[in-house]
Amino acid sequence: FILYFQVRLLGQETPGVFYQCGGTLIAPQVVLTAAHCVVYGRYSTKVFSVTAEIKATGESIEASMLIPHEKHLPDPEHIKEATPYDIALIYLKAPSTQVTIFPKLNEQDFEKVGTVVQVIGYGTTEEKKLSDYLKETQVTISDIDDRVHTFFTVSYNTGTCEGDSGGPAFVCSGQDYILVGVTSGGYFNNRTGLCEYDVPELFTSVKGFGDWIKGNLAILN
Repeated sequence: FILYFQVRLLGQETPGVFYQCGGTLIAPQVVLTAAHCVVYGRYSTKVFSVTAEIKATGESIEASMLIPHEKHLPDPEHIKEATPYDIALIYLKAPSTQVTIFPKLNEQDFEKVGTVVQVIGYGTTEEKKLSDYLKETQVTISDIDDRVHTFFTVSYNTGTCEGDSGGPAFVCSGQDYILVGVTSGGYFNNRTGLCEYDVPELFTSVKGFGDWIKGNLAILN
């Protein structure tokens, strides 16, 4: 299973302390991800470093600029957990030279209750470890909160987990991939070391932040 625009982000909060997130290559040199993947703590600015791995092509590109939404204020007591305005762009030091197909940003009516979206990532599996292979599943939009541009999904015994944050939720329309959401958060059971799928998962709406994304893309390009 290969989707070339899926990116695995390796972040470093402090020297020697690493974590993983997902991301979507929406242009040769720009990754869309969750803000909580590039900031930590209410009064901190940005992580120490981020590297984007495009496993399908074998490319590994360091970030040169991290752009979280200016209204994103993570709780310092709950680092890297979902909060409003959980969206960010990463500008890479160099463009991908091999990825040529990018998903389109959702501008239509794909974000509605009942829509089935695909989610992908390298997050924690039932074996309680990060996956070496890109995993895919489907979830259904169950509720939408237009006030903070988020939507919730439900699924049955499957979904996203730790390490999938920032990755894409998308639908296929003809020959196009339409990017509908950014994985923001779910419920991880620290006691069992597994994610719980009987509670809704949270995604940031791409359509809701369309103007913010396009505005920053115009500046970067």
